[in-house]
Amino acid sequence: MPVAASRGLKAWIWPRPPESTIWFAEFVVLGRLFFNVGSSTAGGSRMSADSAAVTRIVEAFAECWNRHDMNAFAELFAPDAEFVNVVGLWWKGRAEIKAAHEFTHQTLFKNSRLTLVELSTRFPTPQIAIARCRWRLVGHVTPQGIPLPERQGVLLNVLRQQDGKWFIIDSQNTDIIEGVASRPQ
Repeated sequence: MPVAASRGLKAWIWPRPPESTIWFAEFVVLGRLFFNVGSSTAGGSRMSADSAAVTRIVEAFAECWNRHDMNAFAELFAPDAEFVNVVGLWWKGRAEIKAAHEFTHQTLFKNSRLTLVELSTRFPTPQIAIARCRWRLVGHVTPQGIPLPERQGVLLNVLRQQDGKWFIIDSQNTDIIEGVASRPQ
């Protein structure tokens, strides 16, 4: 009979420590428990503050859009940010993002209103946030000036905290195409 079978599989995988180390192991486990509880509480309040800050950035995105203030809009982005719009145009850097949006807000989106419908945020790391929101857009026109119906979409922003401030580092905007469903509703 193998040793693992005679002692039981648990003993083979995790042998019992000598008696002198049991006290130390219990101390470490209790210490980790109390440390983690304290960290969760402190981290939870910090995460709440960070979540609120990220939400403010996403809301500011819509506010700047609706004021057509592309100077303030551009400041929401890190200098090395990237942005992919709903038709796949890919702008690299804050300056390109600003220039592209200035042009469209003088033409296609001159009278548009962006409304955020739903927002979801998560934090894969303490310095990185992912904010996804559903939006509605009204008041936009074709390049020929013909009014277009309301559009809906999803905007994904990845944000990074730098020197205590959150900046958008990457954006992907996607139109929701009416009547197209990839899964049951």
